[in-house]
Amino acid sequence: MNSACVRRSRRLLIAAALVAACAALLQACGETSPGAEPVAVWDGGKIEREDYLAWLARQNLEPSRESVRALALIMSLAEAARQRGLDDSAEVDLAVEAMRQASLLPALKRHIDAQVLIPEEQIDQLVATYPDAFQQPRKLFLRGIYKRLPSGEPERAAVRNRMQELRAQTVDGADIKQLAARESESQSRYRDGSIGFVDPDRLPAPVGEAVEHLAIGDVSELIEHAGGLAFYVCERIRPKVVPDAEQVRFKFRQNLFRKRSAALNNALLEKLAPRIRIRLDQDPVLQAGGHELPADWLDDLVDQRLPGRDPASLTDRQKRRLLQEWGRRVAMAEYAETLGLAESENPTGEMFWNSVHALATAELRIRVDTRLRPPAESELSALYEQRKASLSNPAAYRVAAIQFTDADQEMRPEIVDRARDILARIRAGHTEFNQAARDSSVHASAEDGGLLGWLTVRELGSLDVSLLRPLREMSPGEDTGLLRLQSGLWVVKLLERRPATPMTFEQARGKLEDAFRQEQIKRLETEVREQHLADINLRILAD
Repeated sequence: MNSACVRRSRRLLIAAALVAACAALLQACGETSPGAEPVAVWDGGKIEREDYLAWLARQNLEPSRESVRALALIMSLAEAARQRGLDDSAEVDLAVEAMRQASLLPALKRHIDAQVLIPEEQIDQLVATYPDAFQQPRKLFLRGIYKRLPSGEPERAAVRNRMQELRAQTVDGADIKQLAARESESQSRYRDGSIGFVDPDRLPAPVGEAVEHLAIGDVSELIEHAGGLAFYVCERIRPKVVPDAEQVRFKFRQNLFRKRSAALNNALLEKLAPRIRIRLDQDPVLQAGGHELPADWLDDLVDQRLPGRDPASLTDRQKRRLLQEWGRRVAMAEYAETLGLAESENPTGEMFWNSVHALATAELRIRVDTRLRPPAESELSALYEQRKASLSNPAAYRVAAIQFTDADQEMRPEIVDRARDILARIRAGHTEFNQAARDSSVHASAEDGGLLGWLTVRELGSLDVSLLRPLREMSPGEDTGLLRLQSGLWVVKLLERRPATPMTFEQARGKLEDAFRQEQIKRLETEVREQHLADINLRILAD
């Protein structure tokens, strides 16, 4: 089926709903009935009480003059959108489909959950097998300072003296956060010395023994471990938690429920998978059951599912992921319909109102877009002064990477062994990291010696979220070692780190322009609504 046929078939479905609804309206015009009593009229349209009450029930609203105004606005804007030809647009079609999914997918989730059965005998067995389940040990929130001990005795004595001085300052009330950030040689210095809540029994023996009896505010003695000296401050204590028998049973039941519900959901996705076909190089780019997405609708799908994202910025992999997610939603909604899970007693009416809302939203957007204007320099400057305190350049990491395999490649033993050998040669100084990247990396950065440049936390997460934790704990010059991630086999080297800094006006310009645009849209939406209601000569007859 070609794109034109897809559009026509989708349009006919919506048109059928509109015809059915309009037939009821025409009948009401010819036969006076209580439901045909108008509650509002305007130039070229009206709202009859029956439709008004149906809309109120759908929106869970009470009758009022404001609700009449709201419905008149929606219906009249929707009619303007039809006259503009928007009922044949990707924007409206996708919005109607999204509303259908929003109704059906929660119903399908409830249907799946209702199939999960957990016998009490199984809970009894788990309680007997794991008598200490869900207990939480006493934990201490610690901050500390660590310094490595050199090999020479004079240097070791100097480090010991400095650590004694720092401990004394801390005991006397100095801020350990500042001291740790400035003096500590541990990765925790980037967190103001924090090592978080820890169980003393799970710490290295010298540390655990030194901190286990600390009270809040106490400072430990100097501890020699891991080739250095350290001391810690206890800031908070979480007492040991021992849940009662009923809480234990509830948690076991909850865990089993989540696991089995997820298994049923995954089984359904596997069942529906053959119905979803994605071909980026063809038209349509997606087939999901009876739904097809034309290639020239892909940008509209991006706008709907990823607001604010430039469609041109998506890689093919990201497009496939988006289409896979949308295809699954479509297929699951269709499956829910086959099970009779639609909550509405009037599916035709449901489709009618979904179409009306989607058309009205599209018309409002167009009218607002035509009135948008770029900000004046003085307006941006004023906005910068208002928001300067909250505008900052995020912390960033300058990194290089070698990706030995990508997500689609199997991590065969010989590939892993070769990657280990390359990493060993890098660490031994026999091979330069950039040369190894050029020779062995499958990432696009290979030709630049693996250099990825400066990346924020968000940008690192888009590369692979599992890279965030090791990089946060590393020092410049260190590498992550081999990482087996969903995106492939990696080694990443931290070259530099840069803390968050205040934004200059020029650095903030893009954010300021976006903020100005959003504020302008909000104001214009209100103005357009009020102007439209005045232009159509709305008269409210009853509420």
